[in-house]
Amino acid sequence: MTALVDAVDREYPDGKTRSMLTIRNCVHEDEFGVVMEFVEWVATHSTTRGWIGFLRYGDVPTRI
Repeated sequence: MTALVDAVDREYPDGKTRSMLTIRNCVHEDEFGVVMEFVEWVATHSTTRGWIGFLRYGDVPTRI
């Protein structure tokens, strides 16, 4: 599942609306490096500071 939606529940000083990207996927461990390269690329274009999402392996989610 992939969705790009307006972040209408967040307020920004400049009054502009931002978007949130949601991706839910199952990735084989051999391809995980490619996914992390994509996450790093998205992070370089993000206006958010701090954590940008969650990674779950098994039942334990971890912030990334």
